Amino acid sequence: MELLTVEVEDRSDPVIVRVRGEADIATAADLADGLSVVGAKRPALVVLELSELAFIDCSGVDAILGARHSLAEAGSDLVLRCPTPAVARVLDLLSVDYVTS
Repeated sequence: MELLTVEVEDRSDPVIVRVRGEADIATAADLADGLSVVGAKRPALVVLELSELAFIDCSGVDAILGARHSLAEAGSDLVLRCPTPAVARVLDLLSVDYVTS
C-alpha cells in the first residue's frame, strides 16, 4: 500500500480531492502539494474526500488547514467530507469542521 495517494476529480465545481492512505510527517508535503495544485485553478469549492484516509497526525492536519487558509484567501472554500472514525477523532480533538455526507 502506498503511504498517501491524492487524486483530483477535475470538474468545474466542486473539485473533488480524494486521499487514501496515511497523512503524516512523511506524506504531509504530498498532501499540501496536491491541494495547492487544485487551489491554483481557483474553484469556488474544493471537497476533500477523507473516507479512505486511514490515519492523520498533526502534520497532515497542518497541511489541510494551510490549504484551507490559502484557498480562502483566493476566494475558495475547502470542505472536509466523510472522514474515517480514526481521522474524525483527531479532527474532533482539534475542533476542525467536517461533514459526514
